Amino acid sequence: MATNVPQRTDDEEDEDEEPTIIQSMVESNNPWESEVTHTEDTIDYVNVAPWQRRRPSTTPPPLAAFDLQMIKMATENAKWVKTEGKCQVPQRRCEMVTSEQHPPGSVFWPHCALLHRCDEGTGCCLAHKTCSPADTENVQMYFYVFGGQRAKIEMMTFVNHTRCSCQLRTSSSGNGGGRSCRCPQHFTPTSINGKCTCDCHTGSRCRRYKRGRRTLSQGDVNCITTKECTEPQCEYGPFLSNHRRCTKRRERDQYTTVRK
Repeated sequence: MATNVPQRTDDEEDEDEEPTIIQSMVESNNPWESEVTHTEDTIDYVNVAPWQRRRPSTTPPPLAAFDLQMIKMATENAKWVKTEGKCQVPQRRCEMVTSEQHPPGSVFWPHCALLHRCDEGTGCCLAHKTCSPADTENVQMYFYVFGGQRAKIEMMTFVNHTRCSCQLRTSSSGNGGGRSCRCPQHFTPTSINGKCTCDCHTGSRCRRYKRGRRTLSQGDVNCITTKECTEPQCEYGPFLSNHRRCTKRRERDQYTTVRK
């Protein structure tokens, strides 16, 4: 009696092309107990020598998508700083109004003057340069002065910065014409025997700073801290970086000044 050998259908032949499922002997609903392998992966892995075998892996692209996004964001930030942070237009600052020509206890109203300044925080320059005033002008403002028997109105003159530019840190921030030392604002740089000093002229408005009655800007303090600017000559003691000012008269007993 002849035995009928079952013939493979086209559908059964196509099943050989499907992934082979390797399952454990125990039936389970846990998907982690099954592993999917492809025929071509098995042949490539088994037929090569052990030392030549490699894991199937996908080579990452030369530059990932997130790297391109970061490059784009960094470029946009550089363009934004170049346009918005350019050292050109002075920024508005509030400066406390004081005057050594008035008796102690005098009160000014308003208490501050709105002026435009060029400093480290105004614009972005290269490491060897700083944002400094290129042009200045004198402006007059009127204030109420309370003190004595009655209030009065007085006009006060201030220096206002009108244009900024990036200047070498080794040069003076004013129109010094080639001075070799740099000083905080309002102080005059002078070179004596090759040594830079920052002092005030007699009757100058900067004597308020020299006597500790006004504080320097944060940009000037940073310039002093980094040794790019010379400390100002204070009248009653050393310059106090933490307080951004010179020693006051009532504080002079707390410090010992060595006079040469």
